[in-house]
Amino acid sequence: MAIDLNKKTPFGNEGFLIARNNPDGTPITPDRVLGFLGTVDLSDYSAGGHDAYLGMKIDDGTELVHEVDWTIAVNYAAVTVAEMVVAINNVDGGAGFADISASTDATTGRLLIAYTGAGDPNFLQVFSVETHPEFAAELDFGQGQDFGGEGAMFLECFDSSKSFGLPKEIKDKEVIENESGDGTFISVVLNAITKGINPVIVMTDEDFRITQLIQGGEWDTDTSQYLPPFTSQTRFPIFSLYIYSLIYSKGQNKKEDEAGYRELKLLSCTGIEADETLDAKTLAEKGFNVSATEWIDESDVKHTMYEKKNLTSDEFIALDVEDIEPVTSNDT
Repeated sequence: MAIDLNKKTPFGNEGFLIARNNPDGTPITPDRVLGFLGTVDLSDYSAGGHDAYLGMKIDDGTELVHEVDWTIAVNYAAVTVAEMVVAINNVDGGAGFADISASTDATTGRLLIAYTGAGDPNFLQVFSVETHPEFAAELDFGQGQDFGGEGAMFLECFDSSKSFGLPKEIKDKEVIENESGDGTFISVVLNAITKGINPVIVMTDEDFRITQLIQGGEWDTDTSQYLPPFTSQTRFPIFSLYIYSLIYSKGQNKKEDEAGYRELKLLSCTGIEADETLDAKTLAEKGFNVSATEWIDESDVKHTMYEKKNLTSDEFIALDVEDIEPVTSNDT
């Protein structure tokens, strides 16, 4: 008999995963991680050759880091999507990125990375590594051409995530009336509408990579310096949040007696830093104000602003969310 996961109560905040969306605004999935459109200027790599290291990872599996060589390109200052497709697929004689292939996305014309192996993984990531820390962004993974960053990859926050506020953005109810001279009237009531969710993230410490992922700006790993975006930046990165909480059944429970976990997905978010207060004898907290809305996928299908799902403990353990983040990324 299946476990009934309905009518459970969330407890606390276990943590969250966060990742930039594709350049077209859709969330990254194992079937669709998008890069650049048209051409990309990689001439800066000419002094050391026509290659750079790129990383990919499926779920919590082995991180695949290989040298991508685009010597076949006609013009290194204008490498095409088709040329980069060949370069990625030819890594290590075609055996480098096992169960992953590159192609041209039929909808957008962008570089497409997709899982092609057996089974149904939950996560596919494409990211920079320390030897070439800007390569994935230059290929526009994770909207890198506009906002920098480390590529289309998840960052995890389970040891410093403190709280999530989830206030709704609501359009108030309206009453429209037309009254005649004798006092009779016609009245139409327009119901209130939930237009979005405005999460407030509170963390016990600041991870500059998460700050840069959410709002752009520049993060220098060598000097540990973060510079926020200029006021001239009117567009902000779109990102996804996966928030996890324990759930419990009615009655008395030990903390270890969880019924499972709740997964809350917000797949189309923007955000900025919240106010920061530094008081005497007080540990500061880091916050972000986020806005989550409905979104439209590559097939022009509209999706809801959030998805809630209760998972069994075994399902949550199988996700292994705390080992999703690549350890060979730019930060290492």
